[in-house]
Amino acid sequence: MLSRHPTAQYIQHSIHLLELDEIKTHQNLDNLGNSKYDSKINDVLVLKKKKIFKIVVPFSLRRRVLQNAHEQFGYLGTQKLINLITPQYYWPHINQDISVFVKHCGVCQLNKKKRQKRYGLLQTVPPTDRPFEYLSIDTVGGFNYYNSTKKYLHLVIDHATRHVWVFPSKSETTETYANSNNISFGNIGQGKGFLINF
Repeated sequence: MLSRHPTAQYIQHSIHLLELDEIKTHQNLDNLGNSKYDSKINDVLVLKKKKIFKIVVPFSLRRRVLQNAHEQFGYLGTQKLINLITPQYYWPHINQDISVFVKHCGVCQLNKKKRQKRYGLLQTVPPTDRPFEYLSIDTVGGFNYYNSTKKYLHLVIDHATRHVWVFPSKSETTETYANSNNISFGNIGQGKGFLINF
């Protein structure tokens, strides 16, 4: 092969994650010469995909490619690491391997953007002097495994007296909450507010 071959020059100058001699050695050790990759440039197995020659990385060097990319270019995340490695290197399931590598990298997980909405700020419960001024309502579920038709318990707690009322129910809809409050506190009157946990 001529040294002026454009692909040969591309391979010589594009290797930045591994040394060319190291790739040759490991390709021979992993017996990649007998596989479906029959194109060689400068004794390096390559695969032509979409008119681009990509270096075939043997199994023994894949982790080192990922680690070197991480060390040289920083903790980029899955998509940027794919965009960095895949134009020059190839191995079967490369995208999955990069994704798994990034998922198990502690620094990448800390730097990853949060996709969830921000949590609401916790606030203190307002002080109260009178009974039934502030009531907290919460639901405990998961009782359907005990051969019961009632799957939920609605807990109502008075902040002044710390008294607790418990109401079993079949569902956790708004109507169920309203009915349990009307049954228990209908004759007492309306309080200042309810604190409901969802």
